[in-house]
Amino acid sequence: MVNIPKKRPTLREVAEHAGVSTATVSLVVNGKADGAGITQATQEVVHRSIRELQYTPNRMASAVVTGRSRMVGVVSAMSRELFDTKFGPRVLSGFARGARRMGYHFVFLEDILSIDETNHFPVLKTASEMCLEGLVLLVDIGKEEQIREIENRISKVLPNVTVQFTFAPGSTPGFRVDHKAAAKEIVEHLISLGHERVGFGARNLDVVRSESVIALLENSMAQLGGRFDRDLLFEIPQKERMGEFVEAIRRKRPTGLFTLYDGEAVRAIGALREAGIQVPEDLSITGYGNFPLSKEVTPSLTTYRPPMVEIGEAAIRHLIECIEQQRDTILESSVEMTGNLVIRGSTGPVPVSVS
Repeated sequence: MVNIPKKRPTLREVAEHAGVSTATVSLVVNGKADGAGITQATQEVVHRSIRELQYTPNRMASAVVTGRSRMVGVVSAMSRELFDTKFGPRVLSGFARGARRMGYHFVFLEDILSIDETNHFPVLKTASEMCLEGLVLLVDIGKEEQIREIENRISKVLPNVTVQFTFAPGSTPGFRVDHKAAAKEIVEHLISLGHERVGFGARNLDVVRSESVIALLENSMAQLGGRFDRDLLFEIPQKERMGEFVEAIRRKRPTGLFTLYDGEAVRAIGALREAGIQVPEDLSITGYGNFPLSKEVTPSLTTYRPPMVEIGEAAIRHLIECIEQQRDTILESSVEMTGNLVIRGSTGPVPVSVS
């Protein structure tokens, strides 16, 4: 037997079930009942009919009539790495929470990482077809200049804000982590434990992201009365080449290691342990991300928790507030938000042999 899908209840059917006009149901559904003088008793009758009929508003149809869909879109210009490390999903979680609290929904549109001069056209076409009222642009480090032109073109048509995953200062104003404060907090922790020979480790040292963090680390060391030795840079490769990393640690002898992401820190801890180098007795290690694996490794990882969910929520709240108040979304300066250092077992006092 073929199962015939149940027909979606209409606004008219809700009105008939509740014994009110379709206009009354529309006002209740769109949150305008109080302003229209509809009594609480009538509103409750409408809500009860909505529940009993399992009615859900057709946002597209409503948008055509009212000009309001209460939907915004999210457009990505991010590398796969950022989604792999779960920064992207955390921001999306913030979008969902912020939109829901303000009575909006968001949809994820196409990736525009491969940006060209006409790339904004399909984005705007999709946004128009879905009756979106605004856009959030996710911008990866190194893509700021490319996305700026796209942002300027989109701004002429739709309100928009950017969430930036950059580590470098001086980009277009947007919502982002205060990485300067993050680097300083990590360095302060290591220096407070007596570490002066603090190194930096990443999967790839020759990328903009790593270069930006090295500059932040260097600046933080200088502010705290230390000096960052650029000889203490370590590539943390895939497992088959980790012997090179261990040998470099033995040769250069840092006492603290600031790694770019938790995954790199965990790989480093495992390789060092196999080679007989103990963490934190011989070498203290910090990560970045505070992902679940940071608590599962032995010793558990000291790591920085960036406020990704909070950034997502703040960005979409700003966008929706501007839409509701019909004001410009342009920021005078970036909204930089701080997280916190989660201190666990991978950091400890500088080894006695070098103190």
